[in-house]
Amino acid sequence: QLDVLSELVRVIKPNGSIFYNHKWQTKNNKLVFPEYVFNFNLRQIIIWERSGTPQLAPMWWYPTTEYIFWITKTNILPKFYRKGKHLSEVWRFSSKAMPEHPAPFPEELVEQCIISTTDEGDIILDPYMGSGTTARVAKNLNRNYIGIELNPAYIKIAENRLRQDILF
Repeated sequence: QLDVLSELVRVIKPNGSIFYNHKWQTKNNKLVFPEYVFNFNLRQIIIWERSGTPQLAPMWWYPTTEYIFWITKTNILPKFYRKGKHLSEVWRFSSKAMPEHPAPFPEELVEQCIISTTDEGDIILDPYMGSGTTARVAKNLNRNYIGIELNPAYIKIAENRLRQDILF
């Protein structure tokens, strides 16, 4: 993860933004937090209250929040527009199940990140494209996108979702 974030910081424009989603994890019954994010210019920690989640371990309360780390290249002010549904650091977007993918992001969450920090025509890079939600939202908001995904099944899902948006 450290290598991926380092590469993302390298390739973004000086006024660009990275939104890195990570939930807390446990190891040996102890909370593990992604401390490596503090190696970067961490602008803000956003709390995503996602509601509805499977409980996999009986020894914890239901995990209904995740963190979105807003990282920028430098201390230079990034593009930032006070737009969207949420203007505070707590974002409430329900996650929606998708039969083909275990954890798709809500389109509204991705839209909040994109409209707050980019302009039409900008390039959105998603190094973990999964089912293609970021690409789909970027396309619908007139942004260009680059998606990277290793799983061939997820690539097919993303391609099919993007094709559905094409108007003939």
